[in-house]
Amino acid sequence: MQGTPEPPPAATAGHAQEIRRNQTEGLTRMGTISATVYGSPMNAAEVIQKRADASGASYYYVIMVDETVMPGRWYTQAILYK
Repeated sequence: MQGTPEPPPAATAGHAQEIRRNQTEGLTRMGTISATVYGSPMNAAEVIQKRADASGASYYYVIMVDETVMPGRWYTQAILYK
């Protein structure tokens, strides 16, 4: 993946924002989080958002959303940034 680096949006208090890969330059990486949920990719995204908020991250970049071998069960993973 290539692209011109862009600044992330302004950070908001208490609510992590999803960003794209080209917006991660210069941010401090905090670690990764993951979730496995039943439902849809949107349900997985909601869980990742809540976990990013709870961790105190300002931003998160979703690196994977994939349905597992069990239909309706989704696995997602994201990198957290400050």
